Amino acid sequence: MKHGEHKPAPATQPRSEPKPAPQGGRSQATDMAGHRYGTGAALQSPRMPKANSDPAPAVQSQLEKACADLRERFGAQLQAGSAATGVPEAAAAAMILAEQQLARAAGTEVPLRFEPYVFFQETGRWLVATHKDQAAEQRAFSEAQAIDPQAAFESVRMGIAQLSGREATAAGHESPEAMLGAMRQAPEAQVSSLFSVIAADADLRGALAAEDWRAVAQLRAGPGYGALGYDDALAAGAELYRRAEKAAGGGDDDDSPKKPRKKRG
Repeated sequence: MKHGEHKPAPATQPRSEPKPAPQGGRSQATDMAGHRYGTGAALQSPRMPKANSDPAPAVQSQLEKACADLRERFGAQLQAGSAATGVPEAAAAAMILAEQQLARAAGTEVPLRFEPYVFFQETGRWLVATHKDQAAEQRAFSEAQAIDPQAAFESVRMGIAQLSGREATAAGHESPEAMLGAMRQAPEAQVSSLFSVIAADADLRGALAAEDWRAVAQLRAGPGYGALGYDDALAAGAELYRRAEKAAGGGDDDDSPKKPRKKRG
């Protein structure tokens, strides 16, 4: 996954009153400043075998591995959350697969991503975050906590779905600290928190149910989603998840949105 160019650090200014956290399950567009997701064309792999075909080749793309791991670890939970919210399992999986690119944290139980722009919004202080790896994310997060613990927790994304600390209430937690603690104690909390956010936001739930990737990207990444490649990443993740289901003989396309047929004149 490629990262976009970071915005220049804003000039230091006196701290203003922190802005209230947004209500509902939707994160602010500014949380996503400077990010870049891989494009759909780059993510989709022609090596995924068809159902009842020969075994999969030994070589897999990074996204294929992430998809297989997601299904193995959280497949049953994704299925249950899908039934509870009316959101296709592949659509919820697509959000996770897209965000895992951003986190760069394969094998990490609870990946973090510190958002310096959000921290600046809250405190007027700009901290450098290289997003090189999880060690770098933790260093930036720790530095922010030493300055303003509350703002630091509101400025970090956490878990495999990269939920913002600002979404803690919508995710069913008392605070961002409680959300991170729950995720660290039980990995399943990462998925249940995502479905709580989906359930709390009717617009997001509807967009996911229809698999309207542009609408989902607009809600999660703001008007600059096209430059981020977020909509393409979502579409590719959903497609790959369904292909993996078919290859395992455990899925079909019945839950995908059906387009009305055009009447012949």
